[in-house]
Amino acid sequence: SNTPSLFTVNPLAEYFLANGFSLGGTLNYISDSDNNNTLGVGPSATWYLWQQERHAVYAGVGVMYDTSSSGGSNSSTNNYWASDVKLGYNYFFTPSVALGPVCMWHHQYKNDSSSVANSDTQTVAVQFSMYL
Repeated sequence: SNTPSLFTVNPLAEYFLANGFSLGGTLNYISDSDNNNTLGVGPSATWYLWQQERHAVYAGVGVMYDTSSSGGSNSSTNNYWASDVKLGYNYFFTPSVALGPVCMWHHQYKNDSSSVANSDTQTVAVQFSMYL
């Protein structure tokens, strides 16, 4: 099978409400080599499970409203809700800027008015995070 290559950008901007807990928003952009694109935006929350100096392990959740478009001769656009659950590690370069690997589970919810069906995707990526 020919699996398309993916390009994903998933920046996060959050505000620490309490020590180890932040709320904010996330943006999700995915493009693949088959000319399919997805753009999503929504709220997010992060819980830091362990922190020591510049290192931290976290769990996070997000809910997004996504718009996807497919290219080619059968082009179409679909809108749907999606959610993310993340488990990751952050290295804080400053108290407000971090970078690190993340394992993410993305669930796309069925939309009866379009061809979008329930689906799950697991991803391992590097995430850039900014805390306000």
